[in-house]
Amino acid sequence: MAPTSILIIGATGYIGRHIALAAAAAPEVAAFALISKATAGKLERKEVLDQLRSAGVQFLEGDLYDHFSLVAALKQVSIVISTVGYAQLSDQTKIIDAAKEAGTITRFLPSEFGLGPSEKTIEAFGDLAPIWAIKKTVLPALIESGIPYTVVWSNCFAGYSLPGLGALGPPVADEVTVFGSGDVKGVIVDEGNIGTYAIKAALDPRAANKTVHLEPPQNVVTQNELIALAEKVRGKTYKRRTVSAEELIQQYQTFDPSIKFLPYLNYAIWIGGDSFHHPLPEGHVSSVDLYPDVEYKSIAQLL
Repeated sequence: MAPTSILIIGATGYIGRHIALAAAAAPEVAAFALISKATAGKLERKEVLDQLRSAGVQFLEGDLYDHFSLVAALKQVSIVISTVGYAQLSDQTKIIDAAKEAGTITRFLPSEFGLGPSEKTIEAFGDLAPIWAIKKTVLPALIESGIPYTVVWSNCFAGYSLPGLGALGPPVADEVTVFGSGDVKGVIVDEGNIGTYAIKAALDPRAANKTVHLEPPQNVVTQNELIALAEKVRGKTYKRRTVSAEELIQQYQTFDPSIKFLPYLNYAIWIGGDSFHHPLPEGHVSSVDLYPDVEYKSIAQLL
């Protein structure tokens, strides 16, 4: 049986690289990455491009803003995974239009990697609402196109969440910042495992037109549990400083725009509880039910 061809758009980005590498590692997949001429010529992208190429990822020349090249690339594959960043979220409709014209795409994974904020969290942070308004335009466009889709909510990236023991930002030294009570459950997932789960979901007919929540059982923890585990693994005790929900909202209002997303995410994860939704709403499924046999890196292994 011929391998399934998967194209990753945004493969040189943070999570895109991990998904592309997971695609290349899957024996049943032929992995492709859309690489524009501009990206191919950037010295700062050489290392990741070499890594992808060495792993077996094949490059297709194309550009999100060049419809002809995008259609030509999509005609060579059957699944497309978008990992574009915030600035390009609304432009994913260009991928949908090109996929409709190509006529070969049997599944589209939009760039939704992360978590789904609750209405409470969106309301608390006011001007963040437009971000989710942008994201919400993509799924209706996909549904209208008739192209089967899968949304993957990967929850907290381990590389961002573990250095600060839940607090996004610099690694902890002696003091940990605890948000609220510290007893709200969050989910922390290794980026390589996110790639593995994403590829499985892309190939899985059970995940068609569903939102898949990544919830490795050993990686569902409260911040207090995370800190206690780190203390056990590292043989040290951390001081704790508590930050309230009100303080996080104030930080968001006063922080430099380049980092104001940090208090928002800390609130969403550890106060809003937005990375661990149970019971899951209709149309949402858990990785625990779909892929119980996937070997993943536990928090204890990652600390």
